[in-house]
Parts: sequence; C-alpha cells; structure tokens
Amino acid sequence: MLNKASLNQLNNMPRHLSEHGYFNLSNLFNINFLEQIISSYDSLSANFKPAKISKGNNKSINKEVRNDSNLWLTNSEQSFQPIWHLQNLISQTLKKELFLPIKRYETQLSLYSPNQFYKRHADKHSKMPARLISQVFYLSDWSHKNQGELIIYKIKNNIKIAPIKNSLIIFLSELEHEVLPTKQIRKSITTWYRNDIL
Repeated sequence: MLNKASLNQLNNMPRHLSEHGYFNLSNLFNINFLEQIISSYDSLSANFKPAKISKGNNKSINKEVRNDSNLWLTNSEQSFQPIWHLQNLISQTLKKELFLPIKRYETQLSLYSPNQFYKRHADKHSKMPARLISQVFYLSDWSHKNQGELIIYKIKNNIKIAPIKNSLIIFLSELEHEVLPTKQIRKSITTWYRNDIL
C-alpha cells in the first residue's frame, strides 16, 4: 500500500517528532491505493456538514473561526482500508518508540472550498485533553497559487506546510496551528491519536 521509500522514511518519524514536534512525508501511497482513497472520499461528498467548534453541548458553527465542511469516519468504511492500515502502523510506531499511551484514533474527512479557512487553534486543550498526536493526509492537487497552507506555530520559528497531494503531516496536538484561506478545493483526511477509551 505504502511506497517503499515512504516506509523507510517513517523510521525517522519518532526522532523528528520528538525533537521538532512535527514530521512531514511525501509520496505516501502507491498510485492505485491513492486513487482508491480519493474515490472513496468523493463518494461521500454529499454527506459533508458545516464544521463546528468546541465539544459536546457547546458545539456550534462559528464561521469567523472556521468555515470548512467535514464528515466523521468509522472503521466500518472498508473502502478506506489503506488509511486504517496507515493509522495502525503509525499508532504502533508511536507507542513502541515514544511510549505514547495511545488507545484509539478518530478520523475525519475535511473539505475547504475557495476562501475557506480555519483560524489559529490547538487540537489538545482543556476541553479536549485526550488528543496526543494530530495527522493530516492531503488529497488535492496543489500549487503555490492555490494557497491554503497549514501553519504550525512554534516558539522559535513557524512551519508552513503545503497541502500537496499524497503527502502527510504529523504533529503534537498541543501545537497551535492554522489553515490559511484556500483559493481552490482542498481535500484532506485528519486523524487524532488519543489516550482515552470510548
């Protein structure tokens, strides 16, 4: 499923994540599996809903903060098997190499249309303490004119990640980050590795 070169690069993930707080990987899946994932994503596009912020009864739509759309996935979606395979591999690696107490992960399809964004925020906070690691896999063709980059805010220097098709970014969930306004359709699959149990 994964490119051989990508599998080799994944060996560097624990060290880079530990030292820098993030890890970026390109050309992740073989083309046939990438096309399968994109086809599965597109088949669910009619089910996307406006994204909300906060948690539980406090969930609400706030288009000043974010105005994208999303859809939660479950492991019963067998057409996303390459994604489940990737998540299991990364989860096991994080537990083994960094001793992270990961117990499960949650997955969401995200869609940004032109001029949509998600302002600066963190995935792990007082209302969402169980998220340990955030991961985004990108599905859309991209060039500099499309914009829509992910900014990861760090103390010494900020990191700008281009949402390039078939690339992956993994980072610590407590790091604040932002999706800049995009000029073109921007598709991705987001995963959070968590230390709690449903």
